Amino acid sequence: MIATCKERMYSFLMHSYLNGIINYALMSPPIAVDDNKTKLADAELPFDANGRLYHLGLKKGEVYSYVISVGDERRARLIALQFDGAKDMCNSPRSVSSTGSFGSIDDIEGVFGYRSNRGFVTFSGTYKGLGVSVIAIGMGYPNMDFMVREVRVIVDGPLVILRVGTCGSIAKTGAIGMLAVPNEGSVMVQRNYDYPFNVSQTSLLIVDNEEPYRISKQYLPDKNLTECLQKTIKASDVPLLLGRNASSDSFYASQGRKTQYFNDTNELLIEQLISRSVSTVEMETAQLFHLASMVRDLSLNGIHASAVHIVVADRARQVFLTDPEEREKLDALAGHVALETLLAFNVNICK
Repeated sequence: MIATCKERMYSFLMHSYLNGIINYALMSPPIAVDDNKTKLADAELPFDANGRLYHLGLKKGEVYSYVISVGDERRARLIALQFDGAKDMCNSPRSVSSTGSFGSIDDIEGVFGYRSNRGFVTFSGTYKGLGVSVIAIGMGYPNMDFMVREVRVIVDGPLVILRVGTCGSIAKTGAIGMLAVPNEGSVMVQRNYDYPFNVSQTSLLIVDNEEPYRISKQYLPDKNLTECLQKTIKASDVPLLLGRNASSDSFYASQGRKTQYFNDTNELLIEQLISRSVSTVEMETAQLFHLASMVRDLSLNGIHASAVHIVVADRARQVFLTDPEEREKLDALAGHVALETLLAFNVNICK
């Protein structure tokens, strides 16, 4: 497509305008901040002027001690619609509207909703009288880290965090639509940035005493919460996959996916994971379990953590579930299982 003269002139003017701004910024002296006049936050744990956490955007009183962590905000909304008195104001669980790019979310009546400018979406309400918060964090270790650490700051006493996510199965016994519970814990899989990935023999596993991927020991979930979760799934008559999980630092290379554009040296990674009794792979759960095990005062600030994963990829058969209606059903089902698990755990049925 050939640009018109008008389009080319507009492009030239915009380019010149942006270059002028950049050059001005580079030439301008740094702006001094007067500490006595400017409101500054603690760099160790930043809050804004309204007492809201820098990343989650939440403050005390907006999060309950029973938390369901999800990645997809549509899944968060489907779970929140199961809260007491929740009413869908936009009649579409596939979209989450807000009053702006961040701030209060008003499309579920009877439920507190908040979207931070960092993309975290929180719904808080009650389920059969139990206060529950659902927080959509996106993907990866860092986002799970933000959520656990910042919620820990604004909620007093013990926390119960149940992750409801998706995963791929690398076990022959796994199948799309199953609910997987990592009762044997989760390992971390991380790309080794010291490994020479551009060596010619890409099949080599160890070069200069470095392996391409590092696999940690397993971090275990809370035993009682996990047993409660299993009982709830079995009572729901849903196919259950038990075993060990692996949380990777990327969706592609560190989960053994091979692409033509990058030297990833991951041809043997899935075999390595299977040899370590791993049955599922995803990107967040090990970080949750790790942080729960690192709490300093377990009696006062303990975190009871577990996870249930919807199997959406069967890596052994190379199939992936993309049907939106089926995904919606599974999201709502897994959310219901999580809510019932928290309710049962709360009343000591499974303790």
